[in-house]
Amino acid sequence: MFAKAPEITLFNWDALLGPVVPGNRDAWKSLDTTFNYDAMLAWQKDSGVSGPPDMAIAAVYSLAEVDPIVEQLGRPIGLKSYKPYQSSGEDYLHNYLGMIGIPIDLSPAFPTDADMVLLTESAKYDPQIVGKIKGQLRADKNIVIASGLLHALHRHGIEDIVQMHESG
Repeated sequence: MFAKAPEITLFNWDALLGPVVPGNRDAWKSLDTTFNYDAMLAWQKDSGVSGPPDMAIAAVYSLAEVDPIVEQLGRPIGLKSYKPYQSSGEDYLHNYLGMIGIPIDLSPAFPTDADMVLLTESAKYDPQIVGKIKGQLRADKNIVIASGLLHALHRHGIEDIVQMHESG
């Protein structure tokens, strides 16, 4: 929500249907956390949501609590990243970076307008990728490449740009 993603997918719906019981919070109930179980129960009652509290209700409550803050945010900026259509390689790296808090702006078109571009191994599917990297660097812009791409481009022109090799 803080990155203003157009949608949020809650994976593993089955787990979200599990009950939320007071015993689940024993380890942190006396700590000052941002999730308040009793406030969630009151919100559930006030909003007319019936049934025992489950993880889906906890998720909806948590998202509703953040809504007023999200409305005050400006336009977030993500790290532009290029992944050509039907490409693969280091497939979940973008997801992992997103989960640690780096907003990734993934595109199937090379983002020539970006000051910084992240390239993973999947960029190897673009036969002009080395030329595009050179173009970004000549335009005084930055490129970050993952080790998988460095390895894939070995002997395909990357050595003209960087004097490094992937050692395994």
